[in-house]
Amino acid sequence: MVFKEIETPPIEFNKYRVQLLFSYRSICGELRKKQKSQEVFKRILNANSFKGMSNYSRLDSETRVEGYEIGINDIKRLMNIMEDEIYNNAIPNFTFSTYTYDLIQVCASAMFSPIQPGSDAISKAANQGEPLSNVFINVIPQQNNLYIIVGITTTG
Repeated sequence: MVFKEIETPPIEFNKYRVQLLFSYRSICGELRKKQKSQEVFKRILNANSFKGMSNYSRLDSETRVEGYEIGINDIKRLMNIMEDEIYNNAIPNFTFSTYTYDLIQVCASAMFSPIQPGSDAISKAANQGEPLSNVFINVIPQQNNLYIIVGITTTG
């Protein structure tokens, strides 16, 4: 079980591998969300009831399908890098910080790619296969503490 280390107490939240596993689980969830959203827009484009949709609506749906494809490919590249580290102890490509707070019963995980306004990062990712920079946030409540793990890619 790949996630046993982060599901079996005691969990060492400051350990790189633990931080990596929480972030890997986050991107697995993000991949699935993007795949489901892309499928919705593909179904809209192929639905008989939408055959007469306006050109704007069709273009919007096609653009979303393409955008999700870029995001899916980017996540898959990132997953390969993480899997190499998890299974092969490859050179670290991420930097993590763990913060500890008094317990609040909240749990969350997310990843995102911060893009500067006017940046051509998305077109580079789409046209040249360059992965976007990524930020990972995991909020994990445990017995007496709330742990927040923040990570960033250091390559890519």
